[in-house]
Amino acid sequence: MHRSGPFLELPRPSGRSKSRNPTRTASALWSCLVLSPSDERLREFARSAEEAEWYVLAATRAAEAAVLAARTSFRLGIFDFARGVSPEERREIQALIERLPSTETLSAVCGGDDPELETWARQAGIWLFAPEVEHPSDLVGVWDEARRVALKLHPEWAAADARSL
Repeated sequence: MHRSGPFLELPRPSGRSKSRNPTRTASALWSCLVLSPSDERLREFARSAEEAEWYVLAATRAAEAAVLAARTSFRLGIFDFARGVSPEERREIQALIERLPSTETLSAVCGGDDPELETWARQAGIWLFAPEVEHPSDLVGVWDEARRVALKLHPEWAAADARSL
């Protein structure tokens, strides 16, 4: 993983994943956008997502995430407000989340112990608010649950998912 321009590049999934299900490969159907101002936390989120067979689009700033969101469809957005987010960046991230197509994208917000952020997240219809995510690997079950919920909301995706096995 290295920086190239403004984006943090993550290795692309290749062939079979080293996950608990060795026959499954990461699929573009299961892309997720991960936004964290911390390179270290971003890598941890990405590692956790890739272990659950998600293809990761990663950004450290709202502007980077907005470019990725405009170019790529994704099923899950993980937005890390836990550390190092200025009030201006926070407003930009919130605006980005509010523009996402809620019928196709589940959003999860990791927010520390911030009652205002939690109130906003619930009013905005955020799928998951996780206030105490100390380590991104704590979200290990989120990836599978997001896939299950997405398939429940969009049963037509199951056929595409089955083709990627």
